[in-house]
Amino acid sequence: APPVLDPMGDKTVLEGQPLSAKVKATSASSSASLTFQSSPLPTGAYFVPLGDVNLNGAVSIADALFISQFVAGSRTLTSLQQKVGDMNHDGTLTSVDADMIAQLSVGNLPPQNEYWFLWQPTYYQSGSYPMTFTATDGTSSDSESITVSVTNIPQSDLTLTALSSSATTIGTSSSFSVSSSLKNQGTAS
Repeated sequence: APPVLDPMGDKTVLEGQPLSAKVKATSASSSASLTFQSSPLPTGAYFVPLGDVNLNGAVSIADALFISQFVAGSRTLTSLQQKVGDMNHDGTLTSVDADMIAQLSVGNLPPQNEYWFLWQPTYYQSGSYPMTFTATDGTSSDSESITVSVTNIPQSDLTLTALSSSATTIGTSSSFSVSSSLKNQGTAS
């Protein structure tokens, strides 16, 4: 029997907000290792296996080390890295996740057959991004085409606030600090 992808559906995200989507497939043989592909990937997006905290396309013992360091408080991880490192899907990174990644990296766990699409579009990437995700067992495959819609953040929703100011004479240089805030952030789905 061919592999079967879990349905994903279209996704929507605001510019500047993180988006994560699980791409999981099942096979008639629970020990079968499936190959996953995504095409095309938007600029700045990742498509990585569960456990690939380094976001380099492969699960290794270094990923387990990153989680151990995060749990110990000596390393920070982005929300997207934390999502892909959560091996048991309990919403928290712990030493259990690090142990599972270590076991997976040396072949002591069966293939997880789960990938993650991770992306935080910039403020210049609004629009529609069609893409196709595919899982194959080498002889047969299953695919799903989706569209990721990135919602524009209108310029009027960006507020700049001067943190300091000073008077200056015309013809001389001056500097000041600026901060920004974003109204109407919403959430990614």
